[in-house]
Amino acid sequence: MWIWFVLAGICLTLELLVGSFYLLFLAVGLVMGGVVAWFDLSVYWSIFAFIVTSLSCVFVFRLFGISKQGKTRTATSDANVNLDIGSEVYVAEWSNRHTYVNYRGASWQAILADNAYTEKAGTHIIVDIKGVILVLTPK
Repeated sequence: MWIWFVLAGICLTLELLVGSFYLLFLAVGLVMGGVVAWFDLSVYWSIFAFIVTSLSCVFVFRLFGISKQGKTRTATSDANVNLDIGSEVYVAEWSNRHTYVNYRGASWQAILADNAYTEKAGTHIIVDIKGVILVLTPK
């Protein structure tokens, strides 16, 4: 009976070292197997509780987990990685979806984002950086 809880503790320890949610799900399943074993049911019921609980945790994670929280972003377009994303720049004029803007005291080459269709002067927002080129969208 105690082996279930010992294995759950080992999985939780490994979870802290690795950072994978799946070891956490195994630990939850092992705890449920231990609870079933605590009531002196057959070892088959404990294994069944372990499997069902672990698989249902994985299913719920895959259904509602962090992988479904929106589209994935590259590091160049993620504001948590690149602090320039979301900054405003002023565009004086466009020339075939290309321009030069002053940003942070330097002249930067900039292009219009693929989902932006109007080439008009005004304030634009930096949505991505491709190398040394700013990708802008109208404000």
